[in-house]
Amino acid sequence: MTRLAQLLSRLPRPGTTAKALVLAALPLLVACPGTQLKRELVAVKANIDQARNQGAYLCAPVELAMAESHYDFTAADLYYGDYLAAKDNFAVAERNAREALEKSPPKACKFQDERPIVVPKVGDRDGDGILDDVDKCPDDPEDKDGFEDEDGCPD
Repeated sequence: MTRLAQLLSRLPRPGTTAKALVLAALPLLVACPGTQLKRELVAVKANIDQARNQGAYLCAPVELAMAESHYDFTAADLYYGDYLAAKDNFAVAERNAREALEKSPPKACKFQDERPIVVPKVGDRDGDGILDDVDKCPDDPEDKDGFEDEDGCPD
């Protein structure tokens, strides 16, 4: 016998008012877990936003996409009243938001405009500034680390 059936069996038989009250309150009791999940979803959204602002779209694109999509799935499931599906999608969103945040430390993943843009010249396939006729590695750019930077090969 289910818990609800046990509760209903304890109600007095003559009046149906008590049963009606219990049945009317049942949706309110079921909605409580969804309310808690909505509050937790706000924290996950904050993590997703922070990860995106720290450059997770460069360092953890899969995790960020999974977190964002499952956040949306969770919100939709809660809207339509499917708590169990929402709970499953929330777990995926939370895990991926946390991983995206861990894989994108501040200032390590953001796009930086200070990086030099090398435009390949004619006869310089790898764009390292060393023409292909003297470049020992014409398809691999020189890394300019101060060691044999004239040979055109990464060291």
